[in-house]
Amino acid sequence: MSLYDDASFIFTAAGAAGNRDTAHSIKPAEKLKNVELISNGKFNDTSSWTVTNNASISGGKVTFTENVADGVNNTSSACIQDSVFTNVGKTYKISFTLTHRSGVLRVGTSHDSDIISGPHTSSSGVGTTLNKSGRYSFYYTATSSNSGYDDLRFQRNNGTGPYDFDIDNVSVREVEQRATDFNIERGADESATRVGPDGLIEKHTHNLLKATEDFNNSTYWSVPGAPSYVNPLPEGEVVGYNGSKEGVFTLDKTSGNNNYLMSDGSDNAVTTSSTDVWTYSVYAKAAGDSTLLMGIWDNSSPQIGHGHRLFVLNGNSIGMSASSANDSNPLNEPRAYIEKVGDDGWYRCSVTNVSQIQGMRVRLQPRSATGASTTAGKIYVMHPQFEKGSGATQYVQSYAETCKGGVLEDEPRFDYSGGGCPGLLLEREVTNLITHTEWIKAWGNTGVTNSSFILTPNFAISPDGSNNATYYNASSHAVPTADNGWRRHFLDVTLETSTKYVFSFYCKNINATRLKTRVYDNDNSADIVSEQDYLSVVNTTDWTRIKVVFTTASDSTSYAVYLQSGMTITNNADGTWNGGAGGGVLWWGAQLEKQNHTGGDYGYASSYIPNYAGTGTVTRKKDDVPDDRYRFGRDTALSSSGLGVTGNTTMFDGKQATIFLEANNLRQVGNTRWWHIFDEDKNEDPRILLYAVNAITLSGGGRGWRPKLQLRADHDSPGETILTGPDLNYGDTFKAIARLNNNIVTLFVNGVQYDAGTTRSVDYDFAQWESSTVGSYERFDLAHEAGDLGHKIYNLVVFPTVLTDEECKNLTSLT
Repeated sequence: MSLYDDASFIFTAAGAAGNRDTAHSIKPAEKLKNVELISNGKFNDTSSWTVTNNASISGGKVTFTENVADGVNNTSSACIQDSVFTNVGKTYKISFTLTHRSGVLRVGTSHDSDIISGPHTSSSGVGTTLNKSGRYSFYYTATSSNSGYDDLRFQRNNGTGPYDFDIDNVSVREVEQRATDFNIERGADESATRVGPDGLIEKHTHNLLKATEDFNNSTYWSVPGAPSYVNPLPEGEVVGYNGSKEGVFTLDKTSGNNNYLMSDGSDNAVTTSSTDVWTYSVYAKAAGDSTLLMGIWDNSSPQIGHGHRLFVLNGNSIGMSASSANDSNPLNEPRAYIEKVGDDGWYRCSVTNVSQIQGMRVRLQPRSATGASTTAGKIYVMHPQFEKGSGATQYVQSYAETCKGGVLEDEPRFDYSGGGCPGLLLEREVTNLITHTEWIKAWGNTGVTNSSFILTPNFAISPDGSNNATYYNASSHAVPTADNGWRRHFLDVTLETSTKYVFSFYCKNINATRLKTRVYDNDNSADIVSEQDYLSVVNTTDWTRIKVVFTTASDSTSYAVYLQSGMTITNNADGTWNGGAGGGVLWWGAQLEKQNHTGGDYGYASSYIPNYAGTGTVTRKKDDVPDDRYRFGRDTALSSSGLGVTGNTTMFDGKQATIFLEANNLRQVGNTRWWHIFDEDKNEDPRILLYAVNAITLSGGGRGWRPKLQLRADHDSPGETILTGPDLNYGDTFKAIARLNNNIVTLFVNGVQYDAGTTRSVDYDFAQWESSTVGSYERFDLAHEAGDLGHKIYNLVVFPTVLTDEECKNLTSLT
């Protein structure tokens, strides 16, 4: 029998899944009663349900639909079954499948319409925003037997439309034992990223087009009438790049030189600010040798084209230059990329630009083999997407509303950086102070008049898998002078005085022989960080994140951060420069973030935060794991014999336990708390925590920690037991066990036992912790304070028993 069979709680990031705002645990296993409490949960007919207004039952589902603003409040459309939650105090599990096209679903009772799904409309973001297709489950404890309290009610959210979604496969069963999960909250934050299983940085995606798989929907798309095109557009004549014929439309132009398929100018228009980077993409396949013209169009007078580009649908993936003979109205040097998808003639075509678009329309037009605007041309198209960003990201289908994908708000970030199994990434709140973090073309560049440089955006594949890395080359200094030639590529920023920051960016070398970063104090005309070499740490195969730590002056707020200071080749001799081959380098993903500590020359860069605009900053919210929901803790209604969860068996009896953690350290400074058991007040005793104290200088000269296990069991005096483990460097993965045996605590880290340290005999009695002066000892926290986050959790296991020394050493061994 496996040792893990004895565990009372198991969380592993490798096996976690479920709702997008919940990190699910494996054990304790959920136990439900066998009796199904919903009648006709598959909507085989209209029996047992009451539907109102724009809700209707048909085809094995209930549909809520209104494609225009109807001016009716949120209670107008609902689907209700009464007498479901009839046992007051009992907990129920509600499950259903949502097929979402637009709008927001809320789930509750007739007394409180979102008590089940949560107050998702609040500014704090608490609750689950039901605006994405999927299978959802919620727990609900019945509070009253009065009329309306026992109903299950589905309804659309506040607002006046549009909304369009289906619900089916509804189930409600009484809970005997709840699962113990961790809820993740970042509010409405959409800037968080993670490294996916393919090793690429995954970002949030928002497709700003509507009805992306319904080109014949006249509300959102304008199709030229016959005989200009075959109309309605034929669907499914060929198999798409994804193996399906659904959503594949034929653009068959039979007359009219200048006719286009365009999005509707009022219901499906796109808008950006003057400094926003945007990308418009579509999948296309030629019928014969036809070509594709795509871009953005403004119907005002005079008409303006934004980034129109012609794509020849054959050959291999290739980046396209910023000018084209077929682009009669170039604006801000649009970039284009055509990516070959499979071997069946499909390509993803994309146009990237920086420009202000006010209610304009995307459009597509088949053309002849030469690119001429003739009366002929036939292509197959599918999956259009318009998004803010410097490259085309994973396609997101939209319906009557724009839709989102990628890393969503409140989604647990299971991060694969470093390879192997994922870890649950937990970080503090961080603001990226850089504008245009990927459109580096917008940064400043200066140099002597007889030096030159090449700067090409969207030149190569970046760490996010898009063709949006910037190429830079400053190797030419045509006229030898008494002074060395120089070029500088930089961004001016406003910072706080006497404050520590970390500037970071991703780099891949091509053939540069000189790479120097720098931080300059503009107010005092002095270096904060003089030219710092990074040529030695980059290579031509992989992307490397460069990090520069600095502290601002006490009397200055204006600074410049440099991607490159000077030329990108080594000078041959004083007064002369090579000016020939070499000098190429790739950049992507710049970030400048404030540190939450002072002193020393150490700091760390958190996960990447993109900013696609030329103004403002972007903040990634803290990965909050609230201690008021999905926690384990003793329910005051149960006996006071131990720590548990409502409806659960005891996690441990309050006197004996073995708590195992496998984690990865992502900080170089500050306190880190990996887990924390506490009473009503996080900062008061009693409490138990596994943490690392403020960073220390290790014996090798680097910065790191020594993990500590702290037990503070005396509420009225500073009695405590502290055990200190080994040194931990930035990026180290470690395994640790905290073993609690009455008033004896033991720490094991990486197979080694630590009994030494500051010790004190304390009264480790949970009965005291449950007294009226202390309150219920009930919470287990993974994200204690805003400044205590910067790690990944791979595994967390609780045993309600005291494991032996040998068992603890074996579990924590890294081999």
